[in-house]
This record gives sequence, structure tokens and C-alpha cells, in this order.
Amino acid sequence: MSFTKVILLLTLSLFFSPILLKGQINETSFEFSLKESSQTSAGVYTSDTTLIRTLWSGINFSSGKHVAKWDGLSDDGSQAPKDNYHVKVLSHNVKYEWQGILANSSLNATGNDMHKPWDPIFGIRITGGKAYYCSGYGEGRGAQFYFNLSQPQIRYSPHELYGTNQNTEFLATDGSHVYWAGFDPFENTKSFVYATKVSDNSIVKFPNGVSLKMSHGITYQGVTDYIDQADSRPSGIAVQTTGDYLFVSHAYLGYIKVINKTTGQVIKTLPFVKPTALVVEGNYLWLCSEGNKVKKYPVNSDGSLGNPTISLPGLVNPLDMNIHGSLLAVVDGGTSQQVKTFNIATGTADWVHGQLGGNQNSPLVANDKFLFKKTNEFGPESLEYGSIAFEDDGSFWLCDIGNYRIQHFDSNRNFIENVSYLGRTYSVYVDKNDKKKLLAGFLEFEVSYDAPARDAAVLKYNWQENGDANYENVKDITTLSNGRTYGIRTSRKNGYNEHIVEFVKEKGIRETGVLNVPFGRLYPNGSLRGMSFNEQTKTQTWLSKSLLSFDGNNNPIYSDLLNGESVILADKDPQHGSPTGSLTGEVTSSGLLISFEGSLDKKDKFRLGGIKRGKFKFRTARTTAIGYKGDFPTDGAFDIGNYQRDPVTEVPYAGYAGNLAMVSDSNIVFGYHGEFWKQSQTNKYNHFHESGLFIGQLGEVRFGVATAPAGVAGNAFTPNLVKVNNDLYLLHGDESVHAGVHKWRISDLSTVQVQIATPTQEKVTGLEGVDLLEGLVRGQSLQNGLGWERDLSADYSTSDGRFGARIGDMSYGNYKSPDLSLTYAQKSGSVTVSRNLGDNKDLTAWKLFGKVNYGGNEPNESLGNGGSFVDVLDQNSKIIARFYMERDKLSGFNFIGNGQIIAKYPENEAFGAMNSQNQPFEISALDGTITIKYTNDKSVSTKVLADPNADWKSPSKLKFHFFTKVSWQYYSRAIDIHEMRFAKTEKAVIKTPQTLAFSETPSTVYASPNVPINATASSGLPVTLKVISGPGSIAGNTLSFGEFGKVTVQASQAGNTLLEAANATIEIVNTPKAVQTIEFSNTPTKVYATPAVTITALASSGLPLSLQVLSGSGSLDGNTLSFSGYGIVKVQATQTGTDTLAAVSDTIEITNS
Repeated sequence: MSFTKVILLLTLSLFFSPILLKGQINETSFEFSLKESSQTSAGVYTSDTTLIRTLWSGINFSSGKHVAKWDGLSDDGSQAPKDNYHVKVLSHNVKYEWQGILANSSLNATGNDMHKPWDPIFGIRITGGKAYYCSGYGEGRGAQFYFNLSQPQIRYSPHELYGTNQNTEFLATDGSHVYWAGFDPFENTKSFVYATKVSDNSIVKFPNGVSLKMSHGITYQGVTDYIDQADSRPSGIAVQTTGDYLFVSHAYLGYIKVINKTTGQVIKTLPFVKPTALVVEGNYLWLCSEGNKVKKYPVNSDGSLGNPTISLPGLVNPLDMNIHGSLLAVVDGGTSQQVKTFNIATGTADWVHGQLGGNQNSPLVANDKFLFKKTNEFGPESLEYGSIAFEDDGSFWLCDIGNYRIQHFDSNRNFIENVSYLGRTYSVYVDKNDKKKLLAGFLEFEVSYDAPARDAAVLKYNWQENGDANYENVKDITTLSNGRTYGIRTSRKNGYNEHIVEFVKEKGIRETGVLNVPFGRLYPNGSLRGMSFNEQTKTQTWLSKSLLSFDGNNNPIYSDLLNGESVILADKDPQHGSPTGSLTGEVTSSGLLISFEGSLDKKDKFRLGGIKRGKFKFRTARTTAIGYKGDFPTDGAFDIGNYQRDPVTEVPYAGYAGNLAMVSDSNIVFGYHGEFWKQSQTNKYNHFHESGLFIGQLGEVRFGVATAPAGVAGNAFTPNLVKVNNDLYLLHGDESVHAGVHKWRISDLSTVQVQIATPTQEKVTGLEGVDLLEGLVRGQSLQNGLGWERDLSADYSTSDGRFGARIGDMSYGNYKSPDLSLTYAQKSGSVTVSRNLGDNKDLTAWKLFGKVNYGGNEPNESLGNGGSFVDVLDQNSKIIARFYMERDKLSGFNFIGNGQIIAKYPENEAFGAMNSQNQPFEISALDGTITIKYTNDKSVSTKVLADPNADWKSPSKLKFHFFTKVSWQYYSRAIDIHEMRFAKTEKAVIKTPQTLAFSETPSTVYASPNVPINATASSGLPVTLKVISGPGSIAGNTLSFGEFGKVTVQASQAGNTLLEAANATIEIVNTPKAVQTIEFSNTPTKVYATPAVTITALASSGLPLSLQVLSGSGSLDGNTLSFSGYGIVKVQATQTGTDTLAAVSDTIEITNS
């Protein structure tokens, strides 16, 4: 029997245990087998199945048998007490797939061309074939956008503004410029107007304007209508197309300003009572004031207004006005929620569009039912906005902000299409018993999980205006046993109390009378579940109320409060709860009650636990150190380090970490939205098994906000785990990278297997070489010793410079060596740190390998005036190999090894993210050739040494060298090293790459049940095949299709001691064959005493046909039918088809009378 000996030691935090071992536990070995390559996790369990040690999490293993070991220690580092222990090994090939965005109509689900406003779209104006719109607040980006009328589902920015700039609520255009009216969102007393050119989108500088710096954004050069006063925000804007004037209303200040639209000079300030919406008609100004009075005023040459000539009747709360031809269109809010039009010459009312009252009267959504109102999910504020803009053909676009859409109607008011989105969405809930129902904020969608994300959610109801305004949004939407749908809504009356409400389709949200719910969450069986915590005894108790029945009004009737599971918390136990809410009462299929702590508490503790009969059966997701600054943990650990904290109290200045732990059967998934993580954000989800072992991770880290990368979201407070058939779906909101609901699929859950390992006497071979970081103590500065030497005895930081050599700031874990972070900035001079590699002479091969991280590093200056090097020195301190990062003379960055470029990268957001992550790094020597590798796929090999006089056979020292030659190179240099090892061998094995190729394998097949996959390796070794995605399965080298669609197949060759492993993929599309038809032309169906007739049959493909007599008195010779008697002869024409065309047959009956 042969075994694969797994090299798993302290550096990987991998320690293993035997099965059913009694007494004092020392180091012991065990074995496990895998049928296929899998990701694995393992843990040690007591005789009562309590997890006492997580051995490893999320490590990939090949198929076959593996040997590993446990050192006999528990998770807290102490010797495990006497017991019968066993090891569980979890393996899987679960797939995590981001499928896109629900409730957003944008053509693309990623990128900067999505419609992804933070607030609803408040205003819209059309000119030059483009629709410009504004969307209020835009955190970290603009709120000013446009789309081409020919492709409304692609968004553009008239200018790229970084930071949080003008909060824009109104806009106007004269065809040459677009004028944007708003205020600084962080100093809302400062209101102003700026303009952009339609021709090139550049920002206009008004000669008489002022310069204005945004609190957290750019400096606008030359804005107009600048006011620094409370309640100064604009309430409307209009501009003359051919005249000189720009008009801006300020409702709360009681005036409109008349401004020269070219110079920005204020010409007049005209008093009005609460002026709001306004629009220009030639030399007239239509203005709404005093709440609902719309009048038409002549504009005099000096900018003053004459007496009104027309006053419009029948308006409730005009929000916006626009003109097309002879009609003035008014967006009317209040009790109307309609568009009303009037003749501009007479003021006579014309058509009205929209159902009276809109969604204020009922929640059912329709294309002609509007809600011109924005309500805060978490507050009572409710402000009315609406806007309309016409195309030249009379069709118009209408901002229906309460339904988060812009509706497009033709000139006869027939619906054409819309632009839909969600803005920032904090609360997202899926009905626990009717998974098609999705509540995002106040909007309810019907979801199809099989459909593409863009088409998968249909807006059905808007519950915003059908509940008490003193309540927040509804959570835990649940259809109960009586077939009616309920939820929990928080009241602001007399403190924050939670009430049970019902969703009534005809009327809206209804109070049930079940008030002051003292805790938490509504579950599928109708029970209410919560918890209490006794601070003195540290006792955590889960509580519940059971649903007993319903009264005659369908109000739920509940039991008295019941005490459930209770546990006394030890120091490192997770205390259930999160700053953004929690699910209280999640239970796995084996009956474990889940406790999850999502806060940024600084304690070293576990954050996820499973409780049964008053005891934690597992504790996992241990915190990183509070000083941790490394990558986001990929093994399920809980990061508390990457946040800014008060240096004295260590309380974070801001930020949230975890949100909810969700359960489906044996699956536990907790979310980590990580606001202000590394001054950015995460959208991560850790997936665990109910054994406490880690399965996998999905989600992304957010770097930058201008674009919308796949899977990136902000503040997804309320994720939902939904089981559909054999898959799990994760749905969550977004603030507001994508302006919709994210849809993830977790599939192949059947591959999750948990096996009990068996003990073995087989020894585990250690990792190759020497651990250069072994023995260093986390949380300290590097000192001389353990082979390390630094020329500055202590870290320092002054106004003239700084240097630090910190241990463990970028790594975590009690059972592996720490990292070493080196940071440097000096106006002149140099600093070195080195590690002795041993007394090495006449080596034929050696290797230095590990991971490096250049986050925060300023690259070397190309002329050598400042930078840093990673060097390998020989016994005489001559440089064998040198590696460094350099700023390219033209653009981007180079990574250089012994004078050759290993890799070149552009200076962009993607590189910044990559450069701040740990990357594989290796310097090796074999027979005089130096190979330097960076990342997994970049390397150079050369016989040129960094110093020609160096002896490559005697590597003696690893040296980090920082230097500054000129004061203007006073930049921060940094490098962090992880898992760094040095190995020497008699003859190092440099594996040879191999390639895989697919031959004679079609990329498209037509209605084929299966297809052979011909994959070969350049080495000639056997290749294994596996379906990665799509409706197919592999048996041997035959791909079988389950249905039509695209199947991705991966070919793998595992390699051996001489050959590297290799993978390759191919996509094969199985599509239905094209349909062809047969037409009988010029062939009679009835003849009289005719001996023969010619049959003319043609296939639509033009391919030849065959003819056959099926019945009757006749015979065929070619296409001539000869009759041998009277009666009906039935002839069949057949075209047998091709690889791409389906076969077809048709018949004709010919009667010979």
C-alpha cells in the first residue's frame, strides 16, 4: 500500500490526532483517503463529539491516501486531557458562484456603466440624444450621470469625480450646458450650482463664480449660486435656451435667484413664498410657489418677472415641470401621484397619466402607478420628488422614485421600457416559506432562481406607503400556515418596539395587534425567537413564543414566553449578537443551536459556536490578533485587526464586522460585511459544517467604489440563505456598489463528506528546508538572534524618518510561525535586516521560498536614488540574487530579478489590490542557473549573477536593504514576508512544465447526447476529466449532456516528481439542430385517369430529398409517380439531416380518379 505523506507542520497550523486514543496524548499520526482532489478541513473530537482542536481549514489535497498528525494540544494550546479522541476530516468540491444582480435592469452586472445610484434618481433632462439625471447623494463618487436614448441600460458619467461631491437633486439644460443644483452633503448649509458642457462633459468655470472645496471631495472652480446658510438647498432650477438667464429656486429661503448663465453673476433675487418647481418657455417662466400654485410669468430683459398671465388649476403638490410642443407637463405629488398636462397658451387641462393616488392607495405595482416619494428605511423622513423629460418624438421618461425606476412611455402614454435599480438597500428578506417572495426595503419582488439574474426579479408590490410612518422597514417576511404573510416591524413610538404586521395585498401593511414583541425574529413555523443575557452570571438563554393559532381577524395568537437552551459563557465563547442585528434561533439538522458574535470586540475568542444541552459542541472562527493587518482570512478566522482603533482604549473608531449566522440543514454561513476594514469594505461569507469544520468562503473584498466588480458590495447587513432543490442561494443587499440584490449560488453540496480518520504508524515528513521565521514572537519588534540581525537596534519614528521591523502584524494563528513586516522612510541613508542561511558550501542546488507582500510600498526609483532590495548573499557578502519592485520609466511597475523583468503591471486598482496581498516568491539555484519567481506564473531564469564575482554554491544570508540617496525620495518602503524557508539538497528537483491539449474535440455540437473528449498531456501521462460547470457529466472520456447548454470541462494531469501538474479547460456548447421544412410545389393533389405525375419536393435547406410510396397503388421512379390503379397514393419526402440540421419528413396524398 502506498501513501501520500502530507507535509503539514506548524507553519501551516496543521496538527492532527488519532482515532479512539486513550490517556495522555502526544504526537500521533492518522490517515484519510480522498476519492478525488478536494478541499479539506479537519478537527479533533472528544468521545462525546465535542470539537477541541481545529487542525486545519480549507486546505486542498489530491486524491488518494494521506498521512497527517496531531501534536496532542487543544485549541487553547494546553495538553489535551485523557479521553477517547477521534479525528474528523471534511472534504468537498462545493462551488460558489456569483450570478449577478437582481432588481437592476442595467445591461451589465459589473463595471462603471451600471445604473447604481445611492439615492433614487430625482431629476432627468434630455438633450442631444442623451438623458441626463441626478441622484442625490453619491458616497465616494458622483451623483450626476446620463444614458444614450438609443441604449438606456448603459450609464455614463459626464465627469469622473472622486470623493463625495455635490448632492444633486435638480438639473436643467439649454442644449449647450447641463446645470446641476445641490449642496455639500457633509456641510449641507453650502448650496451651489455648477455646469458641465454637453460637447465634452468638462466642468464649466463661471467667471463670476467662486471656488468651493467639498468636505470629502474635489474643489469646484467657479460655481454659481453659492449660499452658505441653513435651509439653502435648491428646490428647482430652469434655464433659458436662447436667453441669458438661469433660475434657481430656494423654497426655505423664500426666493428665486436670476443668474447670468454664462458668467454666473447673480442678476436678481426675487421673493416668493416657498418657490419650488420651475421651467422656461421662451421668454416666460413657469413657477410653482405657495405649495401648489403654478403660474406663468413673462421674463423681462433685466431678469425681473412681470405679472403672471396664466394660473393653473387642480394641482396638489407640483414637483417638476417640463414642456413639449404646446403642452406643459406637471409631475403632481401629494394625493395625486400623476402627470398632468396643460396647454401653454391657455392653461387648459389636457391629458392626465397615472392612477390617482398611485401606490399611496394600494401596494400593487403597475406601469402607470407611481410613487413620487422617498422614505427612509430607518427613519420617518419622507420627501417628494419626481421628474419628467420628453424626447423629440413626444415619448417621455418619468422618474418614479418610490418604485426606483425611470418609466419610458410613448407619445400615447403606452409603456415602452424602464430603467430600474434599487439604490442603497440595507434590509433584504426572503419569505421563509415562499422563497419566490423577496422584500428589498419596501419593494416586494417575485424571484425566479433559475432565470438569469437580470431577469429573475419582477416588482410586484410597494409597501412603503401602506404602514405607519412611525415604523421602520419590515423584516422576516413569512407566509404562515393560514396562507397569509406576516413580518416584524419596529416602531419608534415610546422607544423601539417590534410589532407583528400583515401584508395585505389589497390595502397594505396591517397591524395585527401583537405588540411589543420583546425580542427578535419570526421563524417558518410562526414562532418568535430571541435571547437574553445575564451579565453577572454570563448566562446566555434562548427564548421563544410558539404560534398557537389565529383569531377571527387572522391575528396570530402566541404562547407565553418559553425558556430554551441556556449556556454559561467561558472566556473565549462566542456571545451571540451583532451590531447590525442577529438571527436568534438558528438550529442545524442535528439540533445544534448556533451562537455567533459579530462585533469588533478586541478579545481573543471564538466567534461561532454550536450548543446542545447547555454545552458548546464546537467553537470555531477564532479571532485574529487585534494588531493583525494582513489579508482577509481565507480559512474562516474572524478578522478584528484591520480597523483603526483608539490607541488607549483599543475601541474601533468606526466599523462593523459580522452580521448574521444563517443555517440550512447542516450548513452554517455567517456574513462579514466589514465596514471600514482596511478603510474600505468586505463582502465575505464563511461556510461551515455543523461539525464545526470549515467548508469554504465566498464573497469579495472591496477596493475602490467607482467600478462595480463582481461580488463586491457595501454594508450587506441582512443576507439570506435560501434552499432551492439541492442548492443554496445567498441573497443580500448593497450600499450601493451595484444598486440591487446580489445572487450567489452554492452548489455541489452533495460532495461534502465527513470521514473518521484512522490511526497509523506512518510518519509525516516535515516541510522542506528550514523555517527562517521560527521562534519569532508575535506582537514584538525583531531583535538580534535566532539567525536574524538588524543594523538599527530599535524601531523608531520621528519627523525625519522611521523604521520598523514588526513580527506577526500580517498573520495569525497560534500554531504557525509569524510574518515579519519591514517598513522604512528616511531622507537619506540606509537600513538592512538579514537572516543567516547557514554554513553552505559547494551546493549543487538550493531554494529560498515563501510569500512576500508589497502593500504600502513605494517602488524603487528607476535611476536608483531610493528603494529596497531583497538579496541573497554568498559567504563573502557578494550578491548572488537580487529582487525588487521598480517604477517603470514610462508607466506602471516592474518586478525585477538579477536585472531582468519578471513581471510588468499597469498602475491601476487591480494591481493595487494584488500588490497588497501575499504573493508566492522563490529564488532557486540549480547547476549555476538562478531562477526567480514572483506570483504563481511569473519567473526568469538566468546564469547572470547580481554580482559576477559571487559564488552561487555558497548562499549564506538573506538580506533586506532599504536606502535613500536623495531627499526627494523620502517615500515609504515596505515589505512583508510569510512562511519563508531555505532548503538545500544534493540535487534540487526542478519540475518540468507540461501542457494539455484538446484534439478533435468540437466546441459546438448539435442535439448530441454525448461527445468524446480527447485530451492529451505533452508528457504522455494519463489525463483526468471533470465537469466544472454546465449540464453535463463525464464517464471516462465521454461527456454526456443532461440538457442543451454550455458545459465547461477541465482536463488535469497531476504531475509527478519530475513534472509539474497541469490543467486546461474547454467549453462545449450543445445546441438544438436547426429546423428545416419540406414544401411540395407544383404537385397536384388530385388527377383524373392520369398514368403518371411528377412530384416536386424541396427542402428549405436546399439539400436533396428521397421519395417513398407509403400506401396506395403507385410506384416511384426518381420523382415520377406512376399509378397502377385508382385511389389515393401517399408519398413521403425525407431529408435525412446533417450534423447541424435536424432530419425532416413530410407527406403528400395524391388522388387518381
